[in-house]
Amino acid sequence: MIVRHALSNGLICGLWALIPGLIVLINAEEASILSLAAEFLWLIILFPAIICVVCVVSSSAYTTPKDIMLNCTICATSGIIIMNLIVQIYFILYFIMNDLKVDLGVSDFFNIEQILIALFTGLFAGLIRIFNPITAGNIEETQVQTGQNLPPKPNWDPRIEQLKQDIYQSNQAIQQLRKELWQKRE
Repeated sequence: MIVRHALSNGLICGLWALIPGLIVLINAEEASILSLAAEFLWLIILFPAIICVVCVVSSSAYTTPKDIMLNCTICATSGIIIMNLIVQIYFILYFIMNDLKVDLGVSDFFNIEQILIALFTGLFAGLIRIFNPITAGNIEETQVQTGQNLPPKPNWDPRIEQLKQDIYQSNQAIQQLRKELWQKRE
């Protein structure tokens, strides 16, 4: 369950690069490969921040440090792999659009440096989440300490029944007055 949750969040994190990458590719249609790489550089530099945010949000579903670290590690690693695949696909599209020779290897798709940066970013996000636990249990404990944990309100009160009867009688009297007014108008 943790692995699937982390992989799905990593996929969403990686897919974030789709729209900005497409915009970069469209704007760099006739530009050189160097300018395309420079345009993608800001995306690659910004991506660890996106990974950190997604890892913190993704790990909020878990309470144990082991689960949090596993979630953050898998989420960050899968996110950077998906992002790197998307960037490489955009480079391939650029090469095809400009009739250039495509020369990519496996190391281009799975860049170890980027994976390590993402892994450390995920571990950092996991540590942030572990040292700042926010759970429903903490909220309940705070409410008990402040005295806001009051007993539930009763769902039946004789005063409410009396008020309902008074309102009903008032509505009946109003209806009677309306009938009398209509009869006097005719």
